[in-house]
Amino acid sequence: MRSMNDLGRRLAATGAALLVLGACADSVTEAPARVAAAAAAAVEDVSVEALPSVNFRSLIDTITNGVIADSTNQYDIPSINAVSAFRQAVDSVLAGRWVGADRQLDFYGYDVYRIRESVSGDTMIIFRERVNATTGRVPRGWGTYAYNPRHVRRTDIEVNHPVSDQHTEDIGAELYRDCRCRWFAMAGAERDANHTDMSSDVAHYTGGPTVFNHVHMHLHFTEAHENARVLSLHGFLESRHASLPDSVDMVLSNGRSARSTVPVYGTSEPVLRTRLRNGGWEAGLFNVDAGYNELGGDNLQGRWDNNNLGFGHWMHIEIERNVREDPTRWRAMNTIIRQWILDFPT
Repeated sequence: MRSMNDLGRRLAATGAALLVLGACADSVTEAPARVAAAAAAAVEDVSVEALPSVNFRSLIDTITNGVIADSTNQYDIPSINAVSAFRQAVDSVLAGRWVGADRQLDFYGYDVYRIRESVSGDTMIIFRERVNATTGRVPRGWGTYAYNPRHVRRTDIEVNHPVSDQHTEDIGAELYRDCRCRWFAMAGAERDANHTDMSSDVAHYTGGPTVFNHVHMHLHFTEAHENARVLSLHGFLESRHASLPDSVDMVLSNGRSARSTVPVYGTSEPVLRTRLRNGGWEAGLFNVDAGYNELGGDNLQGRWDNNNLGFGHWMHIEIERNVREDPTRWRAMNTIIRQWILDFPT
């Protein structure tokens, strides 16, 4: 099934191409590439008012219902060609060619389309895998990605373990929308979907490529000069971590690198910890605050950023279940984090 605006978009593409061809009929020297480029430009110049109004949080909830479930072994490890196609599609979107990105990923069962976010009013570009009509789930599980061309901070929100870390997808979707952040990335399978080899755990799998990790690396390689930051959201259960303080709510960390096996914090991370504590949360920095020597983030994405960009571009936020299950509490947490993003770009 194609995306909601696919038919109209493709009809528009045909019409635009015919108009351009008609205008160039008298010119035998007109290059086909120029004709195609003009047609694509015409298609992509669509007014915001014509876009479907969609609540991003609701969209993510719908998509989450179709992610590949634990212990099914249905997650598909992508090929090098597939991850290359996603990198090229990201480049197309950054260059304003979202229709081109849609064409690039059609072979892999993805739609790339635009929405008008109903709460913020921002235009967002969505990368979404098409659901199998029979199973109600996605066939590959390579993740969902969103881009806000009008982002106010070069901050990306990542959800590595949707459903597995319950409600992190909800928290991340609202934080992304409300902070008007740059990119949103959510894995397309539960952490243990391929439980025999753990290839579905995009935070830690090193046995082959993942689209999630390659999109992350590509964004931060091509735009490192822009001082981008990533917040990676995760969930834990206090009862499984007895060494943490009683009533712990959050553990903050910024990963490791090839040069340092322990995190190296700058000036902004302690500020977030302090603001959360002042807001009534039991929060601490891993390996710094007394009792916070567990749950330090060691994601592939964090290691890559720390190795290539230095510490301070990636932060891991572990959120206890009692917070994740209470929308009033996690929205209050998001308010603090959102203001911190605005106050400390990196």
